[in-house]
Amino acid sequence: MGREEIQTFWQNIIDQGFKDVDYTEVKWTPEENGNGFILTSSWTMNKAYGVVHREHWVIDTDGKARLASDKFEVQGER
Repeated sequence: MGREEIQTFWQNIIDQGFKDVDYTEVKWTPEENGNGFILTSSWTMNKAYGVVHREHWVIDTDGKARLASDKFEVQGER
């Protein structure tokens, strides 16, 4: 719900020592409205693992890809 809350969420994760994210089984599909691409994958990191159900990436006017939304699930700890 806004940049500040998102930054606080991720900073808390980082402060707990979670790091080294690795995506596997990555699939890219065009977004149905033609607004970027959807990524799905499995992921692992040093302290957890799970799946990315839907990352929506859009190409901005400067040509860079930016994450618009992210729906992921933590399935367990390592």
